[in-house]
Amino acid sequence: MKRITTLIFVSLMAFGLFASGKRELKPYELGIGGDLTFLSESNQNAIANYDSFGFHFMSSGMMNEHWGILTNIGLYFPYNIYGSIAGEKYTINPSSYKLLMGMQTIISAPYYLIDTGSIKCGVGPAADLLMLVAQKPSNLVLGYYGGVGAVLDARFSCTKNVFLNAGVFAFYNFIHVSTVISGTTSSSSSGLTSCFVCKPYLGIGFMINPNNSASRL
Repeated sequence: MKRITTLIFVSLMAFGLFASGKRELKPYELGIGGDLTFLSESNQNAIANYDSFGFHFMSSGMMNEHWGILTNIGLYFPYNIYGSIAGEKYTINPSSYKLLMGMQTIISAPYYLIDTGSIKCGVGPAADLLMLVAQKPSNLVLGYYGGVGAVLDARFSCTKNVFLNAGVFAFYNFIHVSTVISGTTSSSSSGLTSCFVCKPYLGIGFMINPNNSASRL
């Protein structure tokens, strides 16, 4: 857990240094918030659904007048697991796991169609890398998913340096890699899958170096 937190912090600091490392310092934003993650994976005759809550750290900046770049890194914790196998429905109690959590890294490029100075709204492509860790007394399962999707991002100015952030990510993850560790043995598999992810989020952001911004956001 400490290593994951350190990785998130270093990633955000690296983005900030990159954004401010040019001759003319450009404004960028750092933020934190909460989110819900709904994942549904179907494979042959099996369907698995995970409903999760979590939190994220966000960094963003503008590449030009309309195009932005947004990085979202967060942790999520499944609270509802259900699905079906060959038509037979099932549910799993998350408390049956010693550890059940995930980490998600998102990079997106929203195009801001609306920018009134106090309200900003954009939509654009996004890429997703999602990891799920599920540990039971007998084994440890690591699952990795990758895919593409879209983001709808909105910002509402509170002050010159503070804004509220709300939006939703939607992904189709088609790459899957899993590793099962049991005692001293492990096995891995990879291939294509069909996994849909929806992630609504809400947070608060802070403008860094706002004096060089033509807009309040």
